[in-house]
Amino acid sequence: MTHPWRPEREITVAEATAAVRGLGLAGDDVRQVAAGWDNSIVAVDHTWLFRFPRRSIALPGVEREALHLPRLAPLLPLPIPIPRHHGTYGEPPWPFWGAEVLPGTELAVTAHADVESVAGALGRFVRALHDVPLDPTLPVDPMGRADAVDRAARTRVMLADLRSAGVWRDDTALDALLERADDAPPAPDQVVTSHGDLYARHVLVDDAGQACGVIDWGDLCVAHPGVDLAFVFSALAPEHRAAFWAEYGSVDDDTVLRARTMAAFSAAAVASYARDTRLDALLTSALERLATVAVD
Repeated sequence: MTHPWRPEREITVAEATAAVRGLGLAGDDVRQVAAGWDNSIVAVDHTWLFRFPRRSIALPGVEREALHLPRLAPLLPLPIPIPRHHGTYGEPPWPFWGAEVLPGTELAVTAHADVESVAGALGRFVRALHDVPLDPTLPVDPMGRADAVDRAARTRVMLADLRSAGVWRDDTALDALLERADDAPPAPDQVVTSHGDLYARHVLVDDAGQACGVIDWGDLCVAHPGVDLAFVFSALAPEHRAAFWAEYGSVDDDTVLRARTMAAFSAAAVASYARDTRLDALLTSALERLATVAVD
């Protein structure tokens, strides 16, 4: 299977420097510090992080973040990026924005995380997010992440690819989960304000191992709760999940099925990306979580 990790547009340090100086920043120290599937992250003057989209499909998400994150930030119990600087770059012009640096490292690759505490903190965070009144300008699950049938099918394709690469082998519990997802009805109309792509790479942990931020809101939308609750199964081992549910509250079996299926898809996608881009620590983490998605 071919993975389209190569971006449509890659910003250079020189281009980023010119872009941020055009906003009135000094731009004395500009460096790319990360790159995801859809955005490049550029640190500026040890104070700001800028998101430059790498694909046209990411442009609506960049604009949603710029519009909605300042409104959401005061309502949530963990820090999130708050866009302060806005501009365009390249030809044709694509929007970008910058926020103050949120210190921390990704939960996915943080060996010192106090996972029990992180689980509780994320339970409170997701509960608060899901209680935010719906904004009619947000799209409704534009990526179809609550569609368990579709996610199960796509997960099988990635698992087959991982097996052929020798990094995954059949797992009967996971196979049984995907079979149950095959029979899931369309997602119910129940929707909440949703991060849209909440998994271990988008949760920051500080030096003390505590949750200290939630990043990458490009998929912000209105969606079934199971879309965000996938975090429970894609990022937390079974022994830590009770701490999340104690803060978030209980959910029905259909929501759990959709959350587990989305978690399987998310973990398989991260494993595929990490394998292809040779991010060994991330690959190990993703495979460990994939192995426990279907485990109680």
